[in-house]
Amino acid sequence: MKKNKMISIFLMLALLIGLTCASLSGCVNNEEKAKVYFVMKSNQTNFWKTAMVGANIAKSEYNIDLHYMYPSSEDDYKKQNELVKSAVDAGADAICLSAIDYVRTAEAVEYAYSKDVPVIMFDSFIDTNRKMVEIGTNNYEAGISSAKALIDTNNSYNVGIVNFNKDSQNAQQREKGFRDCVKDNEK
Repeated sequence: MKKNKMISIFLMLALLIGLTCASLSGCVNNEEKAKVYFVMKSNQTNFWKTAMVGANIAKSEYNIDLHYMYPSSEDDYKKQNELVKSAVDAGADAICLSAIDYVRTAEAVEYAYSKDVPVIMFDSFIDTNRKMVEIGTNNYEAGISSAKALIDTNNSYNVGIVNFNKDSQNAQQREKGFRDCVKDNEK
């Protein structure tokens, strides 16, 4: 299972960077490398370290100028927003972003769009009506799957939900899926 998840992350990152490069093919001189900034939540966990390996593979395959940016902690949305704006001001051709905060990161993304810099959302998204490229998990369904696995044991449990970040859309959707499924299956 863990090996499959790692492979999925590699493939998702290759696709993400590939989509970015494909969208930039008419925007960048063929002799120049597209300047892509990958603004992550951090570089500390295995997930993000794996994401960087996948992005490096795509970087080599698509011959792009890839820059990593991340705050020192996964809950510092203010710093992440500064990094997005900094990437735009540094001349990014595109930004790949995993938003720390579903609501408060939208402003930074709007800044990028105001400067005609496309943003491809990866893993965690933002609250916007704007049509965006989003690559990630259906977290609501993941919450339902978790609840169903618990329900299928036919045992009685007291469940406590510990959510990793109340401002993350991922966390909100997983918890909502879990709660909805449990509520629908109450006896």
